[in-house]
Parts: sequence; C-alpha cells; structure tokens
Amino acid sequence: MRIAVDLLWVKHKQVGGIESYVRNLLDGFVNLPSDFFFILLVSRDNRDSFIGYSEDKRIKVVECPVISTNLLPTVLWENFRLDGLITSLSVDFCFIPYYRCPILPIKNRYLIVLHDLNALHFPKYFSKGKYYWLKYYWKYSLNRAYRIVAISDFVRNDIIDKYGVDSQKLKVIYNPISRNLPLVDFELLGKKFGIGNGNYLYTVSSLHRHKNLLTLLKMMSVLRDKMNNPPKLVISGISSGGTGELPDYICHNGLEHLCIFTGFVSDEERNTLMKHCRLFLYPSVFEGFGMPPIEAKRLGTKVVTTKCASIPEVTMNKLTYVDNPYDAEEWAQLVMNSDSVKQEREDYQCYDVETVAFNYYSLFQDIISS
Repeated sequence: MRIAVDLLWVKHKQVGGIESYVRNLLDGFVNLPSDFFFILLVSRDNRDSFIGYSEDKRIKVVECPVISTNLLPTVLWENFRLDGLITSLSVDFCFIPYYRCPILPIKNRYLIVLHDLNALHFPKYFSKGKYYWLKYYWKYSLNRAYRIVAISDFVRNDIIDKYGVDSQKLKVIYNPISRNLPLVDFELLGKKFGIGNGNYLYTVSSLHRHKNLLTLLKMMSVLRDKMNNPPKLVISGISSGGTGELPDYICHNGLEHLCIFTGFVSDEERNTLMKHCRLFLYPSVFEGFGMPPIEAKRLGTKVVTTKCASIPEVTMNKLTYVDNPYDAEEWAQLVMNSDSVKQEREDYQCYDVETVAFNYYSLFQDIISS
C-alpha cells in the first residue's frame, strides 16, 4: 500500500477543525501496526509542522514548491503539476483529505474528503466570487474523484441531493477525535483571561456567521439583565467572515466586561478552558461534523448545542440541545438552570483515532483491489 497524501492546502493554525482532523488521522495511522507507506506532499510553509511524522519509517515527507496561503498559485500547481508528480511517485492513488481534486484531465486515482457544503446553504455569508468558486470546484472535484469520503450521513445525503453523485462512490467515515487532550495549568491561564474555575461559559469555533456566535452575545445581554453576577463568556476562534458585527454588538450593548475574545489559543489552552468552564456552548447552525462538543464531553464538561445539520447525528443525541438555535432567551434559561444540563461523561469510542484510521485503511485496501 503506497499512497500519496496531498496536504498542500493545510494552512497551519488557520484552518481549525480540519487541521485537527488531518493530524488526528495521521496519529491514528502511526498507532496502527498495519503495513502502509505514505508520501506526505507538503508546502513550504507547513512542512515543519508535518516533518515529525517522518520519524515513522512508513511515512516520507516531500516538500512541493507552493505556499499554502497563496491560494491561486497552489490550486494552479495542483491542477497542472500534481498529477505528474503522483505518476512519478508510483503510488496506488492520491488521498486528499479535502475537496481540492485536480479538475483538469488526470491519469491517477484520487480519494477526496468533503467536510460540508456550507456555501450552498448560506450563500449570503460568502462573497459572490467565493460562492461560485466553491459551488463549481466542488462539482468538478466530485466528478473527477475516484472515491469520496463524507464525514457524516448528513454530508453524504447533502452531496447526493445537491450534486447527484452516485451513492456507490461515497463512503461515510466519521472524524477521528483524540483522547490525548493535553492541559496546562488552569491557575495561570485563568489569571491571563481574568476567569476562575467554573465561573465562565466557553465556546470555540471560527467566527463565520453560521457559527451563530451573535446569538450567544444576545444571550449575554439577557443574563446581564436577569442575574446579579452573570458568568463571563469566553470565545476562542480564528477571525473570518462576520467578525465585525460581534465587537460592534458588544460595544453597543455594554458587554465589554462580560465577553472575552481570546483569539487563537493552543490546543492545550483550549482543552483547559473547555475542561474548567461551567458550560461549553456550541451554537452552530451548520456543521458537517462538529468535533468540539465531543471533545468537551470527553473532558467531562457539560455541553449545550443545537439540533442543526449533523450535530445530533454525530453526538448521538446524548447532549443537551436547544430547540431554537437563534433564541437567546432559551440559551439563557439553560445557563441559569445549568443543573439540568446532562452531566454524564461520554466516551464516543467509535471516534478514537485508531478506529477511524483503520476504517480509512480498509477503504484504501478496497480502492487498491478495485
């Protein structure tokens, strides 16, 4: 089993959950006793973040002449040069844990992973250029790919509904989620952000509008008016579309003392904030999977989330859910009555990195033998 893995698209510390998915999957493969050989195709700016995997004799890292953050040159290189490189490497096929399959005529087989079709559901949250780019690049990538992994049944059904892809070409494999969730000293972290153990609410996501963080800010307005000493809301996320409206709402509603934006935090800091919060809130209205609620439950944290998209499926209906994700009053009531939120720790063993890596390994075998 000799497979090229295209990681040219990974913008280190900028792509959030998808980067965690990739690294968890690679960690799972490293822990498997299986016979395989991966050639990781990396960019100049993400090479150092992947080079450690080459300590495993089954993995080789090859740097390509692209920079992941330079989108257009990287996409052009993938379309005009990648297939020739794949041929020269004499691999069984190329695995792309993302959607960017070359759309020009190709000689090799490609397995791609589609994480969601969010632009088709929320076009108003995207520029016209990006919307049409995604709409048609998804179409061509799905047509060119030999096989496709969907990260949930929700995504699989969405692909079939929106693009008419043959169901036999699709395989659902859930995301790998690490049990190794390292922590840092909470006392120091708490001083950094002005919070104490169990006296704050926490959420983590990108700041895209479909993540629905504005509703949590509206919830904070309700809590300020109804509680003598409301908990602070701590938000960790990478800036992107919709960022401006959040600080504007905070400023116009006098919430500066109750809302803390941490910006990017390390995995260790994020895990620690997640473990020590009163409630972990996940208000997203669209997810192809959604890893943070499961990570929070593995840390023993109470979680409140939504019934939107794939979230009930992947959390197996084992969490506490709001009925209306945009109802700030409903969120506030659950915060004020946090004793009613489900406390039980959930392990979600089916998402262990080794289990998911073996599921991919089985798919790789199927592709090679077909």
